[in-house]
Amino acid sequence: MPRERAPREVGHVHDRIRRLEARLTAPRAAPPAPPKRISIIGAGIAGACVAHAFLKRGCDVTVYDMAGAPGAGASGNPLALVMPRLDAADGPAARALIEAWLYARRFYPALGSSAVQPLDATHLPRGEKEQQRFAKLLADPPLDAAILQPLDPANPARGIRHIGAIAVRPAEALPRLLEGATLRFNTAIASLSDIDADLIVVCAGMGATGLGIDTPPLTGRLGQIEGAPSPGAPAAVADGGYAVEALGHLVFGATFEAAHGEPQVTEAARTQNLETLARLRPDASPKLLTSRAAIRATTPDRFPFAGAPPQKQKAPDGTPAPSVTYRLIGGLGSRGFLWAPLLAESVASEAFGEPSPVETSVAECLDPGRFLARAARRGG
Repeated sequence: MPRERAPREVGHVHDRIRRLEARLTAPRAAPPAPPKRISIIGAGIAGACVAHAFLKRGCDVTVYDMAGAPGAGASGNPLALVMPRLDAADGPAARALIEAWLYARRFYPALGSSAVQPLDATHLPRGEKEQQRFAKLLADPPLDAAILQPLDPANPARGIRHIGAIAVRPAEALPRLLEGATLRFNTAIASLSDIDADLIVVCAGMGATGLGIDTPPLTGRLGQIEGAPSPGAPAAVADGGYAVEALGHLVFGATFEAAHGEPQVTEAARTQNLETLARLRPDASPKLLTSRAAIRATTPDRFPFAGAPPQKQKAPDGTPAPSVTYRLIGGLGSRGFLWAPLLAESVASEAFGEPSPVETSVAECLDPGRFLARAARRGG
């Protein structure tokens, strides 16, 4: 028998997601006192969302970035498409993606119509395997029909419609999220000891590996997109690549390849992106194309992390490992705008000893220490 559906209300998941009320993750001891002075390294979408989360709690927030403006790295494309990646399986990773999506749907509209454009996004399958995945997903959908629908009800394998997906204009959204923070641009941080704060949150992408701190394993992936002015109606379509049109722009791509050195725009990547556009939007003929390349930080399991750094339980002399005054958010890959609001809220709520916005099993699959734990279980 099919599982009972959730109430028909936008943003609700059905009962296999269990209750999404806030719960304390375990162990989660509250700090002696909430931090007052927060420093954030990185002014991309993760750093901006962290700043926003602590600013609304009344903290004094300072943001450092080696670039001259927010979003200089992977968060600085003309548009970002926020839509979920849904899994037919039920597990912590699948629930994490759903929780991130539902939180993002609530979070971004508050930034205003010049920064955010709601739209419907079509997700098309690439090959038979993904057709089977879509059919299975829609046979027992994890989201209400008000926000998740088959492209063709008679043939669910044809594709999925995400009602109320979101296009974000980073040039407008990031400054709004950072409003009220002290901004230290053109500032390179060599060590966390250079910063005087109650809590430091590192949101520096691949730059986190150069700070002399424990981080999960990270690999850089080079992504290039193409963009052009466009007055067309809001719309988005994806099949691994994507094309999104909103807020006066058309953006499409993106490549996702091994990174070697600094990001460079290439004609080969543009050719690949134009092929993606022809496949997804054969009606589009953009003029005045511009290309943008950036490096995205990814983890071995392609899942982000948020929380305390990975640590051994004891120091080499057998004493307990010291507590740390920094937290990590990273490994967001190509879904930074989907993940960042929820991960930022998770870190801020932990710092204040508040109920977590995610359930315990979800917090565990986002734990920066999961790779160290897996290696220990393997004996490596």
